[in-house]
Amino acid sequence: MKKTLWLLLLTPLQLMGTLLVLYAALCGLCLLFGADSLFGTYLTGGSFAFSLVAALCAAQATAAYCPLALSLGATRRALRGGVAAAWAALALLAHGGTLLVNWLAFALFPPERASRAWLYGFSRHPLPGLGVTLLLAGASLWVGTLQTQGRTTARNVLLVLFEILLFAQVFVFLLLSQLAPVLPAAVLPLYGGALAALGLVFLLLALRRLKTLAVSQG
Repeated sequence: MKKTLWLLLLTPLQLMGTLLVLYAALCGLCLLFGADSLFGTYLTGGSFAFSLVAALCAAQATAAYCPLALSLGATRRALRGGVAAAWAALALLAHGGTLLVNWLAFALFPPERASRAWLYGFSRHPLPGLGVTLLLAGASLWVGTLQTQGRTTARNVLLVLFEILLFAQVFVFLLLSQLAPVLPAAVLPLYGGALAALGLVFLLLALRRLKTLAVSQG
């Protein structure tokens, strides 16, 4: 399972590491030219980039890397265990990366937090925010298993609509985070918990489909 997990996480680790390097370079440019410069407009990208990478890599994991792992001799049990571990790892890596770059932006450019406060909901409510990344990773793993089979035009349209609805949960969470002072205290924890539970459901659906995954796809 360790080898399978490493295969599934290698690309996400490389991409997220690259994002951190690019964000550090962006912060350096903002220190030189000011956070109100053209470069400063990209500071908020850290609140979304890591979640997007996690979702894309999760879909790629079950669509391409899982068949590859089977062809290299991985057992289905090890494969399913690796995917389950990758779900948690991708969510934690993405969420941790988001919190890190937000903290860096706050530390170096304090006015940034006040001017675009609604974009930093993950930092204000980190635990419920983890539920968003768990949903994105779990649902993307499931979508990846669908990509290994023939898809009609209608099915493609439905998947696109589903993915739009999926990523919309990021903005729903950010909006709820901004409205938190006037909402009941339980709203955000319940919302984050519901998204995490839904992400687990999608993970279980993906694991079920992996039972019949072909070694190679045509």
